[in-house]
Amino acid sequence: MSNDIAALARTLRQAAEEELMCREASDTSDLWQDEAGPENVLALVEALEKAQKLATQQGNIACALFDEVTAQRNRIAELENSESQLIQERDDTEEALADMYQAATGERPEWSNAFGFADAVDAVEQRLGYLESRTVTVRLPEIERPIDGTGYATAAGERRYKERVIDALRAAGIQIIEGEVQ
Repeated sequence: MSNDIAALARTLRQAAEEELMCREASDTSDLWQDEAGPENVLALVEALEKAQKLATQQGNIACALFDEVTAQRNRIAELENSESQLIQERDDTEEALADMYQAATGERPEWSNAFGFADAVDAVEQRLGYLESRTVTVRLPEIERPIDGTGYATAAGERRYKERVIDALRAAGIQIIEGEVQ
């Protein structure tokens, strides 16, 4: 007795077909009597159950693999989206750095393998350090003092004017040396 489904099915089919022909002649087949025994039927049922169990296992594996592939595709989509965002951020950063470099040096950077972001930042820092180290003397213009009703000039108007100029210079980031403010 074999557990091969195909062989058992073939043998039982042949026996059943022969039995059907014999029954038409009101006879019975010896092959049917020999092959359709409980041993072969049980072997066929057992083989079918094993095949069904294997098919179920493989179906479960296929479903798990499908879920994994779907998850991987979703992850790929996320990574591609992140890559697009990073590229956009890099381009925005490059443009901002190029503007900063141009403001500091007067020319646009030419990006290459030999001149990159770090080089541009170094150049801007160097230029900024130079500009911050310079001392510029600003002379405030003389103001004609208005004469009040008594004929005397008032210093309060001049003082307010100087304070406004100094505040504007500080707001622009220009360092004021206190000893020289008069």
